[in-house]
Amino acid sequence: MFSDCRYKPHVHNVQLYCTKNNKEDRTDDIAVNRLIVRRGQPFQLTFHAEQAFRPRQDFFQFVEQTEQFLLINIPFANYGPKMLVNDSIKVLEMARNSYDPNEIYIAEKDFVPQRLTLTLKAPGTAVQFSEIVAEVVFENPLPKTLKNCSITLMGSGLLQQPEICRAALIGPRDRMKVSVRFQPCCAGLKKLVADFQCSAFTKISASCNIDVKPALADNVAQVMMNGYLI
Repeated sequence: MFSDCRYKPHVHNVQLYCTKNNKEDRTDDIAVNRLIVRRGQPFQLTFHAEQAFRPRQDFFQFVEQTEQFLLINIPFANYGPKMLVNDSIKVLEMARNSYDPNEIYIAEKDFVPQRLTLTLKAPGTAVQFSEIVAEVVFENPLPKTLKNCSITLMGSGLLQQPEICRAALIGPRDRMKVSVRFQPCCAGLKKLVADFQCSAFTKISASCNIDVKPALADNVAQVMMNGYLI
């Protein structure tokens, strides 16, 4: 997009012919109220100066305005430790005009990192005092190894006590998968909760509801004989 023209002597008016130029360069579908031309394509402008143009003494300087996108890689090591106690990070960017070093632009934005994926499933039909299997999967999205990892599974009326599964390391882009077998001791709608934590992340949780069907009378009697019923 053409944005500026610097010419001495002073130019008091410039005709951009936006509609004509954009149509010829097939950019009129973007806009017709501003000049948008394609790289390497000719276009027409008319300048009105305060005095006659002298080719050997006067000069034109065009400044092209284009949107530039820069990919900035912020290493996890720079912000990861702070994410243990924060939910967002603030990025501050400063740019300097190459034509005027005193012209500085500053922008800032808060980013909320995407939450990590922890999945919890308990497939099948849950019956009181009958064994059921819960599956928990955590995927490491980082290009670095996570240390001191653990998954804790808990649920009132489902587990007698929290089940903790540990892994010393989870490699880059790798996953931690655990299966926990348990016997629900109470019937009704119950909630099973899984928590993941490691040296880099805390409070990564997932949950699922489990509708526990009442046990048959024979199963209850057997459990009472084994001293399991509480």
